[in-house]
Amino acid sequence: MRDLSLPYEGNVPSLTLQKTQLLSVLLLLLGYVVLPLFAWVPLVALVAGIMRIQSKVLATLVVFAFAMLIASRHLGYLYGKSDDLPSYLLAYEAYSSFLSVLPLTVLYAKNGDVGFAYLSYAIQGLTDTHLFLYFFSIVALSLWAYLRFAKAYAGAHWALFCLLCYLMFFKTFQIQWMIIRSCLALPILLLSLHYVAHDQRKKGILLYLVGFSLHGATAILFFPALLYGRALKEPLDFARLAKYAGYLLIAGIVVGGVLMALGSYVIAKVMSQDLGFNAENAVVYIVPLVLGVLVMLQCENRFLKNVILYFLLIGAFGFVFGKNFYRFVHPLLFLLPIMVVYLSEALIKRHRLAHLIRPAYVVLCYLSFTYVMQLDEPNFYYKDPLIVPENVTGAEQVQLFDQYVEEDVIYYKGWRTR
Repeated sequence: MRDLSLPYEGNVPSLTLQKTQLLSVLLLLLGYVVLPLFAWVPLVALVAGIMRIQSKVLATLVVFAFAMLIASRHLGYLYGKSDDLPSYLLAYEAYSSFLSVLPLTVLYAKNGDVGFAYLSYAIQGLTDTHLFLYFFSIVALSLWAYLRFAKAYAGAHWALFCLLCYLMFFKTFQIQWMIIRSCLALPILLLSLHYVAHDQRKKGILLYLVGFSLHGATAILFFPALLYGRALKEPLDFARLAKYAGYLLIAGIVVGGVLMALGSYVIAKVMSQDLGFNAENAVVYIVPLVLGVLVMLQCENRFLKNVILYFLLIGAFGFVFGKNFYRFVHPLLFLLPIMVVYLSEALIKRHRLAHLIRPAYVVLCYLSFTYVMQLDEPNFYYKDPLIVPENVTGAEQVQLFDQYVEEDVIYYKGWRTR
């Protein structure tokens, strides 16, 4: 019996199809060298979505292309010079010893995420405090983590398609450092749910702890689902949901009381949040809501349906927090391409036009991608003001990578010194 945790991928590809896939990969690799990013990215996404391409070399190239693009922006200028990134770079530059890492992270970055802090310290040691390579490495690691998550949730043949659609949708590739940290934690946390639900509880809990150490605020959103465990593969049991909700409420009161007594920065930050509904957030929520409902109606994967429902509820709760809404909806954006894969595979068995779902979704994501690229709020490739980011070819991007490694980057320091 096939694994219902994965969408149906059909029979083993014929020799002709395998040769066609290999030829497509070779042409796409060549295309990276000569085509502008503006044209190459959607082409790879379309081919990956239609031909189910699985290529580690091509995936590596996609990771490099986006990590280079993201890390090339003028650090600290995004969102009216209110980007989180300078705080982390100040801490990164200040690390002087193993014992100094946590105090300096709390001082500058205002968090105690020990895993991310020591990952930064390790990169500092390997790169001799190189700022560009630090940013590039964190982004590249997060994209590789997404590929691993997509492989577990949708299958190896869909991982590249999912990664590209995730990156093109909305403003994923220019978000603040806080979101980039959650990009690193989220695939690990989603994998933890997958393993806990599929009878690998110890591995799942270990991954949850790793994810928590990278971005604790994101991990907290996963905790109730983690408690539900292997029951995530079963029909919803509202009595069990109520029991776990009670446990969580009691634990929250106890932990919150202790942290409040200690004057925790985290509690102070939560208590000082501006609450209020922002109607503009509905634009980001409506796509995962529609696709999520369709997946729950059309697909037979109980685990995925329960995970989608859980994060739809989390996302709805995020409307209360206005400007911090993205923290709550981010897991749904991770799951969006997975939803597209499952929905298209479920409908293809009944409707021929369902073959158009994946290409249509690529077009939707591409429209968002081109808008953000042309708007160029982050000032990509800022070292040369004459560069038009979307027109940079792969060959030019490799040259720019060498330039950034040689010269390093600068970042805005005027708004925060601590």
